[in-house]
Amino acid sequence: MTETISKSEYVAIFSDKKNMTAKLMAELKSQGQVEPLSGVPLGFVITLAKSAPSGKQGWTKLSELLNGKAKVFPVFEDENEAPRYPIGKLQVRFPSRPTDQELRKICQTQGLKVSERNEFVPDQVAFELKKSSDQYLPDLVQQLRAEQGPSTKVWPVTLSQFRRGV
Repeated sequence: MTETISKSEYVAIFSDKKNMTAKLMAELKSQGQVEPLSGVPLGFVITLAKSAPSGKQGWTKLSELLNGKAKVFPVFEDENEAPRYPIGKLQVRFPSRPTDQELRKICQTQGLKVSERNEFVPDQVAFELKKSSDQYLPDLVQQLRAEQGPSTKVWPVTLSQFRRGV
């Protein structure tokens, strides 16, 4: 599957409802359209009124605006330009079952925490980003792929909305 990174759509997931002040939400709305992300508590899709020069530049702008009160992720688009909304987790499939020590090392270096291990596929582990907005998800995915080697698969966990064909 070929994916591109949106220059205009982002996901913001707040850590706490207290962080969603009226002032901050108004500032977000001044950047464009803000809609709840279905199925993600305290999650919103932000569509910038004006696309950023790059996905990373738009992410930086929103991350600075939210100032650590929410995790921000660019929306991925598949080969049909359908949006795929990141929810702050990564799946990693290792060539063999990783040890607890190997997982701790990855977590410490990358600012991640293990959210679950797959009981049916022991070499697959789900990670969650610990830090708020200081990690650009596409860079993190690339970095993990490079560090773990070509036989390790890394992908963000995303939500998709499917439309029935006519």
